[in-house]
Amino acid sequence: GRRGLLGYVRLSLLELRRFRPPRVVLEAGGETVGIDAFVVTFANGPQYGSGAVVSPGGRLDDGRLETVVFEAGPLWRTLAAAPRMFLGGLERCAGYRRFSAASAIVTTPSPVPVHRDGDPEAPVDRVEVRLRPRALEVVVPAAPLADPAGPLSARP
Repeated sequence: GRRGLLGYVRLSLLELRRFRPPRVVLEAGGETVGIDAFVVTFANGPQYGSGAVVSPGGRLDDGRLETVVFEAGPLWRTLAAAPRMFLGGLERCAGYRRFSAASAIVTTPSPVPVHRDGDPEAPVDRVEVRLRPRALEVVVPAAPLADPAGPLSARP
């Protein structure tokens, strides 16, 4: 019933205690791997909302989709890695794996819960994701483009 960060932390801790990692088969970038997954994420850019960086080095304009996998492990390892999404260094945490490709397929022996852009969807046993380069056209006023220090400038 509580909203805000503490409510999310409380709910997450309760859910983590009940969580049983599914075995997933991931096909991406010419590789096929079987992994007991805590979470599988598809990202075109480097971060989730609120500045949580899940795919350091991910770029919106490189024609590649980043498939990020956090392998299941001890609860303490998962909890220790979470702040790294905000502090940096997530890619150096045990259990972090990233696959870069234009498409990816994840299959599981039985349906698992999925979210699309943070919204829950019906459980599935197969997810296929494909990047369509240059599929989104964006209109930007000329003034911000002309200012190299403007809001659209590249960030490190």
